[in-house]
Amino acid sequence: MRQARRLLSLAAWIGLITLIAPSPRAQRASEPVDFAREVNPILQQRCVSCHGGETRRGGLRLDRAADALRGGDSGQVIIPGKAQDSLLIEKIHASSLAERMPPKGDPLSQEQISVLRRWIDEGARWPDVSTEATKARPSHWSFQPINRPRPPEVMDPDWCRNPIDRWVLARLEQSGFSLDR
Repeated sequence: MRQARRLLSLAAWIGLITLIAPSPRAQRASEPVDFAREVNPILQQRCVSCHGGETRRGGLRLDRAADALRGGDSGQVIIPGKAQDSLLIEKIHASSLAERMPPKGDPLSQEQISVLRRWIDEGARWPDVSTEATKARPSHWSFQPINRPRPPEVMDPDWCRNPIDRWVLARLEQSGFSLDR
């Protein structure tokens, strides 16, 4: 009897916590959409095979920000901040199989449509890949300006026949090696 009361009490607490705590889906809805984690996988899995790279059906490319925001033969398909006016949302919601996107396979799930709608309403922000690439370039040795460094000072300069020998000898001396003649 006592154990039954404990189980009932535990079940009541779990039910109360479930009612109070927001669901993971509700938590995600309050956060901004993460393009890399939420939007890009949808575009890559369901859209890019027809609207990316060499294949650009309807003149639309959805794998690069500038091209996607420019639109295709039907005009602009993503209107940042206005999902209700965006042709992309209209096409994925179409009831006619001839109009619906993607044309093959299952339609997008309600959760995927919701992610795309929220992303567009939030401004359809894409990560700026070009600035990330240029930020990484300057630190790489191949992008450094060419200069002629001075050869290091060594203990036995007579041993060296050319400037490269100075670099080798300096490294040997640094490591504790000595040259016995």
